[in-house]
This record gives sequence, C-alpha cells and structure tokens, in this order.
Amino acid sequence: MKLTSLTTMTISGAVMAGVAIASNGLLITPQNLPCSPSNQAGCSTGITGWNSDNDFRYYCGSSGTITSYTACDCKNCCIDADNGQDVFC
Repeated sequence: MKLTSLTTMTISGAVMAGVAIASNGLLITPQNLPCSPSNQAGCSTGITGWNSDNDFRYYCGSSGTITSYTACDCKNCCIDADNGQDVFC
C-alpha cells in the first residue's frame, strides 16, 4: 500500500514538473492575433506577460489579424492620432 502511494506521488510530481518546464518556453506575441478594423493601425494596452505588459502599436491586415507590431516602452501611452493612420507611442 505504501509503495503504491509513493509511486503515484513520484509520477504525479514528474508530470507536474514536465508541464511547468513546457509552459516556461511559451512566448506569446501580438503577431496574428485578431484585430479590427482591417487595414488600419491601432494601439493596444498590452498582453499580460509580454513586453512587461506595456502598450504596443500594430497594423491590422486585411484578414483581421495583426501583421506587424512595435512594442512601446510605457503603459497607457500609445496614441492613435488620426483614426488608424498615425499611431505612435
């Protein structure tokens, strides 16, 4: 009985460590995330865990996904000055 419990705990620990290691290498960027309106630039207030949660500016392609982006070095500083035609940090 004790051997079964110890084996179960060892396997469970190994599985949890494997999940932690696998998720540590996960990197999320704005590339290909959904956006709108299409064919315009825009601002975002950041993605949790990327670029220190700072803003970023992006271009929303014709398919409604982000095709390019630039990270800002500040929070709440991205400005859309001309309805998607002039966006800056």
